[in-house]
This record gives sequence, C-alpha cells and structure tokens, in this order.
Amino acid sequence: MKSIRFYLIMFFVLISTSLMAEDFTLSFKNSCAGTSSDNEIILHNIEYNNTKVWAKFQFNINTLSFQLVDAGMESEQSSTSSDEVKEVILDTSGDNREHAMIVFSTGSYTTDWNNFDVGLEPWCQDNVAMCGNYADIGEKSLSDVTVSDIPTSGLDNKPGSYCNDMELNHVYINKNNDGSYTAFSIVSHEKVGDWNSWCNHKATIQYKNLK
Repeated sequence: MKSIRFYLIMFFVLISTSLMAEDFTLSFKNSCAGTSSDNEIILHNIEYNNTKVWAKFQFNINTLSFQLVDAGMESEQSSTSSDEVKEVILDTSGDNREHAMIVFSTGSYTTDWNNFDVGLEPWCQDNVAMCGNYADIGEKSLSDVTVSDIPTSGLDNKPGSYCNDMELNHVYINKNNDGSYTAFSIVSHEKVGDWNSWCNHKATIQYKNLK
C-alpha cells in the first residue's frame, strides 16, 4: 500500500501542471520518491515570468507541505552526456603548488587561496586528500550525475575550507566559490614525495559542471 506521502506528491504534481508549459517534464531523485528515505521531486520547464526554470521541492511530513529547496534557470543545467566530463591533473610538487588547486568554472589552475574550488593536499600519508566544499555521493558513473544529485545539506562549509581523505572512483559534489556546483571523481593517484619534499601527491580527477 502506498504511503500518504506518495499520494500527496501526486496531488501536488497534478495541481502544478496547470501552471506549466505544455512541454513540462517531471523527474524524481530516484524511484523511492515520497518514502521516508527520499522525499524530493524536481520539476523542469516551469514557466515563470516568461522564463523556463527548474525547481526542487522537499516534502515535510510534519507540516504536510512542500518546501522549495533549490531552483535555477533551465538553461543553467547541463545534460548528462559523457562528452561534458573533463579531466585534469592536480599536482602539489610544482613551485608554489601552481597545479594543486583548480577553479571548476574556468577549468584553470590557481594559487589564490581565497578563490579556488578544490585543492590537493601534500599530507604525509598514503591516501589522497583534498580541500573543498564537497559531499560524497558514492560510487556511480560521473556522466549520469545531474542537478538532482546535489545534496540539500552537507555543503555548508566555507568554499575550500573542508579538508579530508578521499576515495578513488567515488563521486563528490562540490559547491564552488562562485556558488555553482561541480561533480568530480578521483580516477588515479600516486604519492610522489617524502617528508623532505612535503610528501607530494599527484591525482587525476574527472569533473562535470552541473549548474
């Protein structure tokens, strides 16, 4: 038997369609939408002031109402095609770590500690570590990641201020310095130094800008 939340979501969708363009589309975060494990929906191509926008809503069982948790211009979303996945090598061994930090929106390296999105750490350990403002969403294909995978919590740190060990081939979503979001994954890593050379690391990451 379907839960009351399921029917409330369906009721919301039916009411909402009267306010949308004829070519609206509806997507769920996953097939468990409306359950206690996932209560979010995303509506696309909503007509608002002659502009098409998307919006993510979260259902609150305590108030029996939907809350807007994220929204943006429809044109800001990236498609899920794999040709949008880019690759870059981060390396801490260069002078002034000029290849250790990246700005995702431009795809360029930076040495500006006040304006970077993720940066590789020269920690003296075998594992790879990075600083950023990211959340781990587990092992999945980077090309399949969309805006619906952006967490609604856990990205509340100051950009670039959260530093931790990373898992290879996990997908992380980073809230960037400019407020945009990028999904990225570490596909390879090697430790290339010791205590005398800051225990340098080199990591190849693939990334995809979301919005």
